[in-house]
Amino acid sequence: MCFSSLNPLFDNGNGIYLSYTDFSTLNLSPNDCDDFHIHLIVSELVPAAAFQLIDENCAKCDKIFGIDLKPLLDDLNVDCLQEVSIVELFQNNSLTDVSTMYYDFHFDFSSLFNNPRVIAVWSEPSSIVDYTFDGSHLFGLGALNLDNPKPTETICIYALICDEDKICIWYYCIPLDEIIPKARFDKPARNGASDKNGNIFIDSTDPQLMPNPTTGEVNVIGTNDEVVEVLVMDMNGRKMATFDNTSNFNISTLSSGIYIVRVKTHRDNTEKVTYLKLVKK
Repeated sequence: MCFSSLNPLFDNGNGIYLSYTDFSTLNLSPNDCDDFHIHLIVSELVPAAAFQLIDENCAKCDKIFGIDLKPLLDDLNVDCLQEVSIVELFQNNSLTDVSTMYYDFHFDFSSLFNNPRVIAVWSEPSSIVDYTFDGSHLFGLGALNLDNPKPTETICIYALICDEDKICIWYYCIPLDEIIPKARFDKPARNGASDKNGNIFIDSTDPQLMPNPTTGEVNVIGTNDEVVEVLVMDMNGRKMATFDNTSNFNISTLSSGIYIVRVKTHRDNTEKVTYLKLVKK
C-alpha cells in the first residue's frame, strides 16, 4: 500500500484540534508496517476523532480510522453519576428514512443545577449528530442505522456537566425496540415528544423550510416564534453555514446535496430547537 496524506475528519469547531503529526508518505510492501504519532488538543470531550488516510497514486483508495477518546473520562473525578427519569426523545420525521432513524432529544436541567455548563454529549452506541445548550435546556439530534438493528440493545445518552465546583454525568437509557420502528417501511411518526410507551404529542407549530428543494434562497415558515439562529450542517453534523436573527437565508454557495438545518426559535424566555432536512439542487 502507499498512502500520501492524512486528513482529520473534524475541524476546530467541535472541540478538537490537530496540533502535530509525524505522518509522512508511506510505501509499504506486503507484511510491512509503519507507525506515526498524532497529538490532539481536546477542549470538549467527544467520543472519537476520525482520520482519513488517502492513497492518491497507487490503488486510489482511502482508509478511515478513529481514535477512541472516551477513556479520557476515566481520569475525571466525577462528583455524581445520575440517571435522568424523564427525557423528551422522539423520532424526527423530517430526516428519518428507511435506512436511518433520526431522533431528537431534550434534557431539562433548569431545576437541577445552579449554573450548569455542558462539556460533552455522547451516546452508546455512538449516534449523536449535534447538540446545543441554552443554559438550562439541552437539545440534540441522533441517528440510528436501521439496516442491522439489534432490538435487544439499549441506547444511552450521556451529558457531562460542570456546575460551579461539581462535575456530573447525567444519562438516559432506552431499549432500541422502543424507538426503532417495528417495520423498516413504516411511515415515520410526525415530530412530537413521546414517552416510553410510544405516545406521541404533536406540536403543530414546528418550523418548516420553503422552498425545499432549493437552489439557494430559503425561508423559515410555520411558526410565529422569533427565529434567533439557523445552522446548516452536512448529514454528519459538520457545520457549513450559520445565520443569526433571520428567517431568510441563502445557501447558494454550498454544493448540491442533502443538509440538516437546526432552527432555534424563541418566545417568552423559552427556546425551542427543530432539526429539518433541506435539499440543495
